[in-house]
Amino acid sequence: MKFHIIILLILVTFSGCVSTTAGRSGGAADTGVLTRSEMESAAQEISNEIGTTFRNRGNGSIINVFVALLPTKNDTSEMIDTDIFDYALVDELRSEGIFTVRPEDRDTAIEEMKFNISGLAEESLSLGEMKSPNYFIKTVISESFYRRDSHRIMEHTIRVELRSVETQLVVWSDAKTYTKKLAKRDNDVTW
Repeated sequence: MKFHIIILLILVTFSGCVSTTAGRSGGAADTGVLTRSEMESAAQEISNEIGTTFRNRGNGSIINVFVALLPTKNDTSEMIDTDIFDYALVDELRSEGIFTVRPEDRDTAIEEMKFNISGLAEESLSLGEMKSPNYFIKTVISESFYRRDSHRIMEHTIRVELRSVETQLVVWSDAKTYTKKLAKRDNDVTW
């Protein structure tokens, strides 16, 4: 008898988790997600604004600016492929004359250089050529839900900060917000 009660409690717990998750995301897992087009558009607008910031600081030109792009943080209940935004931002910054450094790849590059100078490689790399960033770019994608005129609304915000490596001061920041009215489905959990 105790065994049946324990199994029943486990089933109730797991089924409760499923409906809680659906309620938290507002039932929008497949209707309100940030699109590739929106992320690429945001990357283009953001890189243009960052380019303008550096041109204003450098009397109209961008010289020796290296930016460390930290991986974008997905602070939403959605499965957003943040690499789409990161790769688009790298491409757009490059077109502005701003070069990016990926800090997470530095250890791999150092290991390759160690192998290269071991004498086992055919051609040698020149050491001391790695670029150190002047600035960090930190990006967070967040979401919020609210109601307006009996419609459920989802907002995704892409928030970007450009920080000086030397001072850790934020020298530029911006946010791009995308708003969507969520479609009601028959099996929706309401909030």
